[in-house]
Amino acid sequence: MQDHAVQRGEERLHLPAHPSAPTSARSFVAGVMTRWGMDELAETATLLVSELVTNAIQHASSEVDIVVAGAGSAVRVAVHDHSGRVPLRLMTDADGRGGRGLQLVESLSDAWGVDCSPGDGKDVWFEMTLQEPA
Repeated sequence: MQDHAVQRGEERLHLPAHPSAPTSARSFVAGVMTRWGMDELAETATLLVSELVTNAIQHASSEVDIVVAGAGSAVRVAVHDHSGRVPLRLMTDADGRGGRGLQLVESLSDAWGVDCSPGDGKDVWFEMTLQEPA
């Protein structure tokens, strides 16, 4: 598959703790996926980054840095915030309005996790891989 030969690397975006941050994050990740020839991952990646940025804004009240790193057929998207609180995979709120973000990340990505940076917050990340044609 020719798109695996596309030069990938790392792209970054800094966003303030503002309600528009998830929208900006989605646009950024969609653009990276397109430039890297990973269009088939774009829809899911934009949904998941939106969930992670929303969580950072709501729960950490923090500006965020987004790092999209790609090598071969894999991509890793990390959202860094400045809170040391580790997110918990919560059950959905009783009113059905919240708690689904990390469940989506877990179910739609190939892997996800949290890397803590003592004194500087944490990275919440997910990984996805292009599927080889059958």
